[in-house]
Order: sequence, then C-alpha cells, then structure tokens
Amino acid sequence: MTKTLGWVHLSDLHFLSRKSWRDSKVLTDLLIDLQKQVDSGARVDLVFCTGDISFGTFQGETLTSQYEDAKEYLAKVLDACHLPSERLFLVPGNHDTDRTKVSESITEYFRNQSRTLEQVNQLLYEGKPDVQRAMERLQQYREFLKTSFPHIHLDQNGVFGAIVSIKDLIVTITGLNSAWSCVDDKDKDKIWLGGATQMASAQKAIDVALNGGKPHLRIALLSSQKYMRQKDDGRMIERARDFQPTLEVVR
Repeated sequence: MTKTLGWVHLSDLHFLSRKSWRDSKVLTDLLIDLQKQVDSGARVDLVFCTGDISFGTFQGETLTSQYEDAKEYLAKVLDACHLPSERLFLVPGNHDTDRTKVSESITEYFRNQSRTLEQVNQLLYEGKPDVQRAMERLQQYREFLKTSFPHIHLDQNGVFGAIVSIKDLIVTITGLNSAWSCVDDKDKDKIWLGGATQMASAQKAIDVALNGGKPHLRIALLSSQKYMRQKDDGRMIERARDFQPTLEVVR
C-alpha cells in the first residue's frame, strides 16, 4: 500500500501591524481557502514555515509584538488543519533577526573575502565566540520558539533535528539556520550557512530520537539559499539526496 503524507508550506509572512491593512485580506483568504481544502478531504499532517515570520524592527514595532501576531495566526492555521502545535515546524529567515544585535566587527569578519566555507563550518562546530556573538541576533526568535513552540529544541547554532510519527509513518525534520549571518539589504551572495556542520548536528539529534529506527521520509527546512556566499554551502543539502534518497527539501 502506498504511504501518503500532506503538508502546508508557508513562508515570508512578514507580520507588521502598521501594514495589516494591506496584508490582512491575503492572510484571511489563505485561512478560508485552507479550511475549504481540508473540509473537502485534503490531507494535512504537518505545517512548515520557512523564514521571515516577522518583518523586523521597524518604526517602533518590536519583534516581540510581531511574533505575538504570528503565534495567533499560526494557531488559526493549525486549527484549520485540525492539528496540534507539535505538528508545526519553523526556521528563521533574514527578517527574523534583531539587527540592533549585529556587530560591525563580526560582520566584517564573516564578510572578509579570505573566509572559507571550511573555516565557517569549523567555527560553528567548535562554537567559537565569534559565532556565538553572531547568534545573538536570533535571541528573540529563540525566545519565541521556547515560549510558543517548545517542541522545537534549538542547539547552540539555532539548528534542530526532530522526528514525528504520523500513523504508520516515521518522518524526520531537520531545521537549518541560514539567518545567523544575515545583516542588511546587502546580504545577497554574502551569507553563510555552515551546512555541513548544521546537517551533522541535526542528524545527531535525530539519531538519538530514532534509537536505531529508520525513517520513511526525511525533510529539511531552509530559508534564503539563493543568498549564500558559496553555493556549495547549500548544495551539500541537495547532494545529501545521493545518500538519503528519502530527503525532501522545503524552502
């Protein structure tokens, strides 16, 4: 018998109260359509949101208030799908960073033309101070997940690995953090993922949760791949399919 799985993929919601007059109709119509699809028999087992949940600090509006709006809306999405909050998984995008926490010296360090992908992966693996300072820009995002979606356990680099059992299917979810080196509107071709280290870290958490079991499907969540400084940083995820044919990338 063929095993099936369905999911809803959201991205770039950009919650911002001062623009609600523009965005509310689109978001409301999405909920109405989603409800119709589910009522008509569409199968939804998971909900993914791949970055830019918030707009970012803008003219006095805080990330915290934007995340509160996002939490309320995502609860409606889950309700329309008849799913508990544990079936929702998120990864950050460049707008989910607190740009007041971006250090000029750290930006210069990672944008230096001499920096290599191997160096960045090693820095993430060792948890060097420069990396941890860069991660501070995602502290409010981390707090948002901790209070609203505590089933998503981020490691020191903002990465997670999880498993979900859906009827007779075992699914693994790898959440990657492409936002940790995002700075400004000049990010194109300048951001780092550190994909090899992030994938290894997530897989370690997944292996512990599987306890020797084998998944039917592996899903990786990622934002902003097109802005990466070295395309191989993101392509390594695609190449992972050579060894994990059940890997699906959602971005």
